[in-house]
Amino acid sequence: MLDIFRKRRMWRRQSELKSSYDVVIIGGGSHGLATAHYLREHGIKDIAILEKRYIGSGAAGRNTTILRSNYKTPEGAKFYDASVKLYEGLSQDLNFNLLFSQCGHLTLAHADRAMFVMANRAEVNRIQGIDSRLIYPDEIKELAPAMQVDNPHATYPILGALYHPPGGIIRHDAVVWGLARSADQGGAEIHQNTEVLGMERSGGRAGGRITKVKTNRGTINAGQVLNCTAGWSTLISDMADVPLPITTHILQACVTEPMKPLLDVVIVSAISRARFLTLLPTVFKGEHVQQPSVLVRRASSVRISADRPFTMYADGDPVATLPVTVRALPRAVRVMVPA
Repeated sequence: MLDIFRKRRMWRRQSELKSSYDVVIIGGGSHGLATAHYLREHGIKDIAILEKRYIGSGAAGRNTTILRSNYKTPEGAKFYDASVKLYEGLSQDLNFNLLFSQCGHLTLAHADRAMFVMANRAEVNRIQGIDSRLIYPDEIKELAPAMQVDNPHATYPILGALYHPPGGIIRHDAVVWGLARSADQGGAEIHQNTEVLGMERSGGRAGGRITKVKTNRGTINAGQVLNCTAGWSTLISDMADVPLPITTHILQACVTEPMKPLLDVVIVSAISRARFLTLLPTVFKGEHVQQPSVLVRRASSVRISADRPFTMYADGDPVATLPVTVRALPRAVRVMVPA
Protein backbone atom coordinates (compact mmCIF):
# COMPACT_ATOMS: atom_id res chain seq x y z
CA MET A 1 0.00 0.00 0.00
CA LEU A 2 2.83 2.43 0.81
CA ASP A 3 4.23 1.93 -2.68
CA ILE A 4 1.11 3.62 -4.15
CA PHE A 5 2.04 6.95 -2.58
CA ARG A 6 5.76 6.78 -3.30
CA LYS A 7 6.97 9.55 -5.57
CA ARG A 8 8.65 8.16 -8.66
CA ARG A 9 10.85 10.00 -11.13
CA MET A 10 9.61 9.87 -14.72
CA TRP A 11 13.18 9.59 -15.97
CA ARG A 12 16.58 9.06 -14.41
CA ARG A 13 18.66 11.81 -12.91
CA GLN A 14 21.06 13.41 -15.36
CA SER A 15 24.43 11.70 -15.43
CA GLU A 16 27.79 12.75 -16.79
CA LEU A 17 28.17 12.60 -20.55
CA LYS A 18 29.82 9.43 -21.80
CA SER A 19 32.72 9.67 -24.23
CA SER A 20 30.67 8.27 -27.11
CA TYR A 21 27.15 7.29 -28.22
CA ASP A 22 25.76 5.39 -31.18
CA VAL A 23 23.27 8.22 -31.76
CA VAL A 24 23.35 11.84 -30.62
CA ILE A 25 20.04 13.68 -30.92
CA ILE A 26 20.27 17.47 -30.79
CA GLY A 27 17.03 18.93 -29.42
CA GLY A 28 14.95 17.78 -26.44
CA GLY A 29 11.53 18.73 -27.76
CA SER A 30 8.80 16.52 -29.17
CA HIS A 31 10.83 15.81 -32.32
CA GLY A 32 13.98 14.71 -30.51
CA LEU A 33 12.20 12.75 -27.79
CA ALA A 34 9.90 11.04 -30.31
CA THR A 35 12.94 10.06 -32.36
CA ALA A 36 14.47 8.37 -29.32
CA HIS A 37 11.13 6.69 -28.55
CA TYR A 38 10.85 5.17 -32.03
CA LEU A 39 14.54 4.23 -32.20
CA ARG A 40 13.89 2.23 -29.04
CA GLU A 41 11.39 0.14 -31.01
CA HIS A 42 14.21 -0.74 -33.42
CA GLY A 43 16.52 -1.83 -30.62
CA ILE A 44 18.73 1.28 -30.67
CA LYS A 45 19.40 2.28 -27.06
CA ASP A 46 22.80 3.97 -26.86
CA ILE A 47 21.39 7.48 -27.36
CA ALA A 48 22.15 10.92 -25.96
CA ILE A 49 19.48 13.62 -26.20
CA LEU A 50 21.09 17.05 -25.88
CA GLU A 51 18.88 19.98 -24.91
CA LYS A 52 20.20 23.51 -24.54
CA ARG A 53 17.67 24.40 -21.83
CA TYR A 54 15.05 22.01 -20.42
CA ILE A 55 13.04 19.47 -22.38
CA GLY A 56 10.04 21.05 -24.08
CA SER A 57 11.40 24.57 -23.63
CA GLY A 58 11.16 25.39 -27.33
CA ALA A 59 8.31 24.94 -29.78
CA ALA A 60 7.10 21.74 -28.07
CA GLY A 61 5.98 23.73 -25.04
CA ARG A 62 4.97 26.91 -26.87
CA ASN A 63 2.31 26.01 -29.41
CA THR A 64 -1.45 26.17 -29.85
CA THR A 65 -1.82 22.44 -28.93
CA ILE A 66 -3.91 21.91 -32.08
CA LEU A 67 -3.67 18.65 -34.03
CA ARG A 68 -5.21 18.44 -37.51
CA SER A 69 -4.61 17.13 -41.02
CA ASN A 70 -6.89 19.34 -43.17
CA TYR A 71 -4.03 21.02 -45.03
CA LYS A 72 -4.48 22.36 -48.54
CA THR A 73 -1.76 20.44 -50.39
CA PRO A 74 -1.98 16.67 -50.98
CA GLU A 75 1.55 16.19 -49.60
CA GLY A 76 0.86 18.16 -46.44
CA ALA A 77 -2.53 16.54 -45.87
CA LYS A 78 -1.14 12.99 -46.18
CA PHE A 79 1.81 13.78 -43.93
CA TYR A 80 -0.30 15.24 -41.12
CA ASP A 81 -2.99 12.56 -41.49
CA ALA A 82 -0.31 9.97 -40.68
CA SER A 83 0.71 12.13 -37.70
CA VAL A 84 -2.85 12.35 -36.33
CA LYS A 85 -3.21 8.58 -36.63
CA LEU A 86 -0.01 8.12 -34.59
CA TYR A 87 -1.34 10.48 -31.91
CA GLU A 88 -4.62 8.54 -31.73
CA GLY A 89 -2.74 5.56 -30.30
CA LEU A 90 0.15 7.34 -28.61
CA SER A 91 -1.36 7.50 -25.11
CA GLN A 92 -1.73 3.73 -25.14
CA ASP A 93 1.75 3.20 -26.60
CA LEU A 94 3.32 5.39 -23.90
CA ASN A 95 0.98 4.23 -21.11
CA PHE A 96 0.57 7.92 -20.32
CA ASN A 97 -2.52 10.09 -20.70
CA LEU A 98 -1.73 12.83 -23.24
CA LEU A 99 -5.21 14.39 -22.87
CA PHE A 100 -5.85 14.11 -26.61
CA SER A 101 -9.36 15.34 -27.46
CA GLN A 102 -10.63 14.98 -31.02
CA CYS A 103 -13.32 17.58 -30.47
CA GLY A 104 -13.37 18.81 -34.07
CA HIS A 105 -11.76 21.77 -35.81
CA LEU A 106 -13.44 24.74 -37.51
CA THR A 107 -11.70 27.16 -39.86
CA LEU A 108 -14.05 30.11 -40.32
CA ALA A 109 -14.58 31.82 -43.68
CA HIS A 110 -15.45 35.53 -43.71
CA ALA A 111 -15.61 36.28 -47.44
CA ASP A 112 -16.69 34.66 -50.70
CA ARG A 113 -13.06 34.11 -51.64
CA ALA A 114 -12.46 32.35 -48.33
CA MET A 115 -15.46 30.10 -48.96
CA PHE A 116 -13.96 29.12 -52.31
CA VAL A 117 -10.62 28.31 -50.64
CA MET A 118 -12.35 26.21 -47.94
CA ALA A 119 -14.31 24.26 -50.56
CA ASN A 120 -11.08 23.57 -52.43
CA ARG A 121 -9.33 22.39 -49.26
CA ALA A 122 -12.26 20.13 -48.42
CA GLU A 123 -12.03 18.50 -51.84
CA VAL A 124 -8.26 17.99 -51.53
CA ASN A 125 -8.81 16.43 -48.10
CA ARG A 126 -11.58 14.09 -49.25
CA ILE A 127 -9.45 12.82 -52.14
CA GLN A 128 -6.82 11.87 -49.54
CA GLY A 129 -9.43 10.09 -47.43
CA ILE A 130 -9.49 12.79 -44.74
CA ASP A 131 -12.76 13.71 -43.04
CA SER A 132 -13.22 17.40 -43.92
CA ARG A 133 -16.17 19.32 -45.37
CA LEU A 134 -17.61 22.78 -45.89
CA ILE A 135 -20.43 23.74 -43.52
CA TYR A 136 -22.68 26.78 -43.17
CA PRO A 137 -23.84 29.06 -40.29
CA ASP A 138 -26.71 26.83 -39.11
CA GLU A 139 -24.37 23.88 -38.49
CA ILE A 140 -21.70 26.15 -37.02
CA LYS A 141 -24.24 27.34 -34.42
CA GLU A 142 -24.99 23.74 -33.47
CA LEU A 143 -21.29 22.99 -33.00
CA ALA A 144 -20.47 26.24 -31.16
CA PRO A 145 -23.68 27.61 -29.56
CA ALA A 146 -21.69 30.07 -27.43
CA MET A 147 -20.35 31.87 -30.50
CA GLN A 148 -22.28 34.70 -32.12
CA VAL A 149 -22.69 33.56 -35.70
CA ASP A 150 -25.49 35.80 -37.02
CA ASN A 151 -24.43 39.43 -36.68
CA PRO A 152 -25.35 41.74 -39.56
CA HIS A 153 -22.97 44.42 -38.24
CA ALA A 154 -19.94 42.15 -37.85
CA THR A 155 -16.70 43.36 -39.39
CA TYR A 156 -15.89 39.76 -40.29
CA PRO A 157 -19.22 37.98 -40.91
CA ILE A 158 -19.21 34.20 -40.69
CA LEU A 159 -20.26 32.79 -44.06
CA GLY A 160 -19.19 29.22 -43.42
CA ALA A 161 -16.34 27.06 -42.19
CA LEU A 162 -14.15 24.11 -43.05
CA TYR A 163 -15.16 21.41 -40.55
CA HIS A 164 -12.58 18.74 -39.68
CA PRO A 165 -14.05 16.29 -37.10
CA PRO A 166 -10.78 14.37 -36.38
CA GLY A 167 -9.00 17.59 -35.43
CA GLY A 168 -8.58 18.57 -31.83
CA ILE A 169 -6.16 19.47 -29.07
CA ILE A 170 -3.52 17.68 -27.00
CA ARG A 171 -1.64 18.62 -23.85
CA HIS A 172 1.78 19.54 -25.27
CA ASP A 173 3.73 19.20 -22.03
CA ALA A 174 2.19 15.77 -21.46
CA VAL A 175 3.49 14.73 -24.88
CA VAL A 176 6.98 15.84 -23.86
CA TRP A 177 6.82 14.03 -20.52
CA GLY A 178 5.41 10.82 -21.98
CA LEU A 179 7.98 10.64 -24.76
CA ALA A 180 10.82 11.49 -22.36
CA ARG A 181 9.80 8.67 -20.01
CA SER A 182 9.65 6.20 -22.88
CA ALA A 183 13.03 7.30 -24.24
CA ASP A 184 14.57 6.97 -20.78
CA GLN A 185 13.06 3.53 -20.23
CA GLY A 186 14.56 2.49 -23.55
CA GLY A 187 18.05 3.43 -22.38
CA ALA A 188 18.44 6.92 -23.89
CA GLU A 189 20.12 9.56 -21.71
CA ILE A 190 18.46 12.97 -21.44
CA HIS A 191 20.97 15.77 -20.97
CA GLN A 192 19.37 19.13 -20.20
CA ASN A 193 21.26 22.42 -20.05
CA THR A 194 23.66 20.92 -22.58
CA GLU A 195 24.32 23.31 -25.44
CA VAL A 196 25.84 22.15 -28.72
CA LEU A 197 28.69 24.48 -29.68
CA GLY A 198 30.08 22.81 -32.80
CA MET A 199 30.85 19.61 -34.68
CA GLU A 200 33.92 17.89 -36.10
CA ARG A 201 34.22 15.77 -39.22
CA SER A 202 36.29 12.63 -39.60
CA GLY A 203 39.80 13.47 -40.80
CA GLY A 204 38.93 17.17 -40.76
CA ARG A 205 37.85 16.88 -44.40
CA ALA A 206 34.95 18.89 -45.76
CA GLY A 207 33.36 15.73 -47.16
CA GLY A 208 33.85 13.57 -44.06
CA ARG A 209 31.17 12.37 -41.66
CA ILE A 210 30.30 14.17 -38.45
CA THR A 211 31.97 12.13 -35.73
CA LYS A 212 32.24 14.53 -32.78
CA VAL A 213 29.83 16.95 -31.12
CA LYS A 214 31.19 19.77 -28.98
CA THR A 215 29.05 20.86 -26.03
CA ASN A 216 29.41 23.13 -23.04
CA ARG A 217 29.99 19.96 -21.01
CA GLY A 218 32.66 18.47 -23.22
CA THR A 219 33.14 16.77 -26.58
CA ILE A 220 31.54 13.40 -27.37
CA ASN A 221 31.99 10.92 -30.19
CA ALA A 222 28.90 10.13 -32.23
CA GLY A 223 28.05 7.33 -34.62
CA GLN A 224 25.11 9.31 -36.01
CA VAL A 225 23.99 12.88 -35.32
CA LEU A 226 20.35 13.89 -35.72
CA ASN A 227 19.19 17.49 -35.92
CA CYS A 228 15.80 17.72 -34.18
CA THR A 229 15.69 21.43 -33.34
CA ALA A 230 12.68 22.55 -35.43
CA GLY A 231 12.89 26.32 -35.84
CA TRP A 232 16.58 26.28 -34.91
CA SER A 233 17.48 23.59 -37.47
CA THR A 234 19.37 25.97 -39.74
CA LEU A 235 21.68 27.04 -36.90
CA ILE A 236 22.65 23.44 -36.15
CA SER A 237 23.05 22.65 -39.85
CA ASP A 238 25.41 25.60 -40.21
CA MET A 239 27.63 24.03 -37.55
CA ALA A 240 27.86 20.94 -39.77
CA ASP A 241 28.45 23.04 -42.90
CA VAL A 242 25.24 21.67 -44.40
CA PRO A 243 23.16 24.50 -45.92
CA LEU A 244 19.49 24.03 -45.08
CA PRO A 245 17.12 26.01 -47.36
CA ILE A 246 14.55 26.70 -44.64
CA THR A 247 13.33 30.07 -43.38
CA THR A 248 11.88 30.18 -39.87
CA HIS A 249 8.81 32.38 -39.39
CA ILE A 250 7.91 33.25 -35.81
CA LEU A 251 4.21 32.91 -34.94
CA GLN A 252 2.61 34.48 -31.90
CA ALA A 253 -0.35 33.42 -29.79
CA CYS A 254 -2.19 35.00 -26.88
CA VAL A 255 -2.71 32.51 -24.05
CA THR A 256 -5.22 33.13 -21.27
CA GLU A 257 -5.24 31.73 -17.78
CA PRO A 258 -7.03 28.36 -17.47
CA MET A 259 -10.78 28.84 -17.79
CA LYS A 260 -13.80 26.55 -17.78
CA PRO A 261 -14.53 25.17 -21.27
CA LEU A 262 -16.79 27.41 -23.30
CA LEU A 263 -16.30 26.19 -26.86
CA ASP A 264 -16.66 22.50 -27.62
CA VAL A 265 -14.66 22.67 -30.86
CA VAL A 266 -11.39 24.24 -31.94
CA ILE A 267 -12.12 27.49 -33.81
CA VAL A 268 -9.63 29.18 -36.10
CA SER A 269 -10.31 32.53 -37.71
CA ALA A 270 -7.86 34.52 -39.79
CA ILE A 271 -7.79 37.67 -41.84
CA SER A 272 -5.86 37.98 -45.05
CA ARG A 273 -2.16 38.72 -44.87
CA ALA A 274 -2.70 41.86 -46.93
CA ARG A 275 -5.26 43.22 -44.45
CA PHE A 276 -3.02 42.36 -41.50
CA LEU A 277 -0.11 44.28 -43.05
CA THR A 278 -2.45 47.19 -43.77
CA LEU A 279 -3.74 47.39 -40.18
CA LEU A 280 -0.46 46.76 -38.36
CA PRO A 281 0.98 50.30 -38.86
CA THR A 282 -2.21 51.81 -37.42
CA VAL A 283 -1.51 50.09 -34.09
CA PHE A 284 1.85 51.84 -33.69
CA LYS A 285 0.31 55.19 -34.64
CA GLY A 286 -2.69 54.77 -32.35
CA GLU A 287 -5.01 54.99 -35.34
CA HIS A 288 -6.41 51.46 -34.86
CA VAL A 289 -9.08 52.93 -32.57
CA GLN A 290 -10.69 54.42 -35.66
CA GLN A 291 -11.46 50.98 -37.07
CA PRO A 292 -15.17 50.02 -37.06
CA SER A 293 -14.35 46.82 -35.18
CA VAL A 294 -12.73 48.73 -32.28
CA LEU A 295 -15.08 50.14 -29.62
CA VAL A 296 -13.74 53.04 -27.53
CA ARG A 297 -15.26 54.33 -24.28
CA ARG A 298 -13.87 57.11 -22.07
CA ALA A 299 -14.26 57.23 -18.31
CA SER A 300 -12.39 58.42 -15.23
CA SER A 301 -12.74 54.97 -13.60
CA VAL A 302 -13.52 51.46 -14.76
CA ARG A 303 -14.67 48.49 -12.67
CA ILE A 304 -13.37 45.14 -13.93
CA SER A 305 -14.79 41.90 -12.54
CA ALA A 306 -15.25 38.24 -13.42
CA ASP A 307 -17.23 35.25 -12.20
CA ARG A 308 -14.08 33.80 -10.58
CA PRO A 309 -10.72 35.05 -9.22
CA PHE A 310 -8.68 36.28 -12.17
CA THR A 311 -5.29 37.97 -12.35
CA MET A 312 -5.21 41.33 -14.09
CA TYR A 313 -2.16 42.22 -16.18
CA ALA A 314 -0.80 45.58 -17.30
CA ASP A 315 1.95 45.68 -19.93
CA GLY A 316 2.45 41.94 -19.40
CA ASP A 317 2.91 42.17 -15.62
CA PRO A 318 0.42 40.89 -12.99
CA VAL A 319 -0.90 43.86 -11.00
CA ALA A 320 -3.98 42.69 -9.11
CA THR A 321 -6.68 40.04 -8.72
CA LEU A 322 -10.20 40.84 -9.91
CA PRO A 323 -12.45 42.56 -9.05
CA VAL A 324 -10.48 45.76 -9.59
CA THR A 325 -11.38 49.43 -10.00
CA VAL A 326 -8.99 51.32 -12.30
CA ARG A 327 -8.92 55.09 -11.96
CA ALA A 328 -7.26 57.70 -14.14
CA LEU A 329 -5.12 60.05 -12.04
CA PRO A 330 -4.87 63.64 -13.28
CA ARG A 331 -1.30 64.81 -14.00
CA ALA A 332 0.10 61.38 -13.13
CA VAL A 333 2.32 61.29 -16.21
CA ARG A 334 4.82 63.99 -17.09
CA VAL A 335 5.16 64.59 -20.79
CA MET A 336 7.93 66.62 -22.38
CA VAL A 337 7.01 68.48 -25.56
CA PRO A 338 9.13 70.68 -27.83
CA ALA A 339 9.12 74.36 -26.93
